[in-house]
Amino acid sequence: MDPITQQTLLASAGGKQDPVYVDDVFSTYLYNSYSTANRTINNGLDLDGKGGMVWLKKRNGSGDNLLYDTERYAVSQNTRLRSNTSGGEATGYGNDFGGFNSNGFDVKFNMNANNGTYASWSFRKQKGFFDVVTYTGNGVAGRTVAHNLGSVPGMIMIKRTNASENWIVGHRSITLGSGRLMLDDNTGNSNSNASQYWNSTAATSSVFTVGSHVAVNGNGSTYVAYIFAHDEPVFGTDEDESIIKCGQFEGYDLNEVNVGFEPQWLMVKSIDSGGGNWEMYDCMRGMSGYEDHFSNVLRPNATTAEYVDKGIRATATGFQVGTNSSLKNDTYIYVAIRRSHKPPEVGTDVFNISLSAINTEYTTGFVPDISWTKSRSNGSYDWYCGTRLLAVPGYSGTSYSFAMNSTGAGQNNGSYPWDITTNKFYTSEVADNPITYTFKRTPGFFDVITYKGASSYPITRYHSLGVAPEMIWLKLLDHTTNPWTIYHSLYGSDSYLRINDTSAVYTDHQLSQWYLTTPTDSYFKVGTHGGYTNLNGKLHIAYLWATLPGISKVGSYTGTGSTQTINCGFTTGARFVMIKRSDSSSHWFVFDTARGITQSASPWIALNQTFADQTGSGNNFIDPHSSGFTVDTTLSAINASGGTYIFLAIA
Repeated sequence: MDPITQQTLLASAGGKQDPVYVDDVFSTYLYNSYSTANRTINNGLDLDGKGGMVWLKKRNGSGDNLLYDTERYAVSQNTRLRSNTSGGEATGYGNDFGGFNSNGFDVKFNMNANNGTYASWSFRKQKGFFDVVTYTGNGVAGRTVAHNLGSVPGMIMIKRTNASENWIVGHRSITLGSGRLMLDDNTGNSNSNASQYWNSTAATSSVFTVGSHVAVNGNGSTYVAYIFAHDEPVFGTDEDESIIKCGQFEGYDLNEVNVGFEPQWLMVKSIDSGGGNWEMYDCMRGMSGYEDHFSNVLRPNATTAEYVDKGIRATATGFQVGTNSSLKNDTYIYVAIRRSHKPPEVGTDVFNISLSAINTEYTTGFVPDISWTKSRSNGSYDWYCGTRLLAVPGYSGTSYSFAMNSTGAGQNNGSYPWDITTNKFYTSEVADNPITYTFKRTPGFFDVITYKGASSYPITRYHSLGVAPEMIWLKLLDHTTNPWTIYHSLYGSDSYLRINDTSAVYTDHQLSQWYLTTPTDSYFKVGTHGGYTNLNGKLHIAYLWATLPGISKVGSYTGTGSTQTINCGFTTGARFVMIKRSDSSSHWFVFDTARGITQSASPWIALNQTFADQTGSGNNFIDPHSSGFTVDTTLSAINASGGTYIFLAIA
């Protein structure tokens, strides 16, 4: 990239003082409709002030793919485009879309119909990511159209708006400027007469060129172009990350495509002569968590409802074609958008505690990635654990769930409360005063990965934590009687603990669990111990934790037998504290401020047991402190003189 372009991109992102994240410019927002009223979709994007495009699609039934952008909306508010048809801009649909806001957009009652489920994808204008331009054709080949992307486009979609013509798509993998696809059609790439569309001229960081074809440059006709960037590393805290990539891959079983980040949204299309449908995947609708699981798919070129396919699963470094996927034997292009990577400002941005009653929907304040739920008053209920990566596509509210306190296998639980649509959660699986913890995957704080074991070893497993994990909780899911295996940086890669029992730390010098390899900021290794961390062909899940200043603390302390403060670097104290004595037998104690961390009472519950809440004055083991928490007891399990303790605290 030349220095001028680099400076322009950096300035657009606000320089080092004001970095831009993918969270600021892109959103997948799902909603379920239970009325015919108008509705505001708050996705946090300033579409009104910055400009951009919103793409809407009904999921549970037939419906058009509707596209609205700020450039056309400023001229006529009752127009829409449909990616599944060659038809021009349609007017008289004022009851579909309600306009753009500083924090999202509005839909009207046609797009909020009773018993409907909907997907929306919002693309905010931003140099290095996305732009929208409109223009009037002149019919002369070689017409240039200026854009504000600030970099060479990775993909351009053009639509004639005043009459019927196919959507014309150029992509860098088919030589943007010569090849041609159609968004409203399933045919493959065509070089025939491509010069009529792109004038055989490559796009630049400031213009693209069109030919004389009426689909892109009819004299007096009007057009809109949606322009997507490729691999501009100007985003993120250090302004050195790209958030969008456009590339090509081969469709065969388990082909892994490395794009350099974990995607949250993918659009793919066969470019072979036989063609194939355009397909869209995203992590909100259930992008597969492991290679032979299913994903939900919507098609830009079709009105059909969402369908389930073993198509794509996201990985920490890109995506993988699923076993028995419909994506087979062809060459495909893709557009991939990075997963959320904006640092939290406070602990409530990534962690929530709820004491909501059974069958109560509540707001977490963020889109959760995992949950733990336990009855507080019934000692016979397990901990119910679920994760977005294992939500079952095609079954609303269903998740592959498992128990924290058990060695048992996971299961597809039809009553598990995953509302994977927004930042709302629904507790239905346990009665008797449930407590629910929800967590968001966030670089530096917490990550989740799933994988299948292999017959060889070691296996390198990549993650998106962005820093070396200080604690890893790993569980084999689809096999019975296998315990959790816990890594903690205090003990290193030759030791492990178990969440489901009270035992002290185990020593492992046989390459069994972590292959005697210290985890890094991008991967960890698992070894030979079949049934624990690497059972061939079986599904595993891993939670990865780290210390994020002001948000979380993974640490350890030595007991004193008298009151001591555990400084976590917080300013308003810890809302969640988990403590385990690691040099001797002890429970995995959990405390939180929702049930109370006070000078007089600190109820606890154990991750390794089905215990109900343990309350009363005799259970006041920790006290609040602004920097973290205080242990004020001589109890062996919490603060025995000379004892070793590990802990996780969240502000």
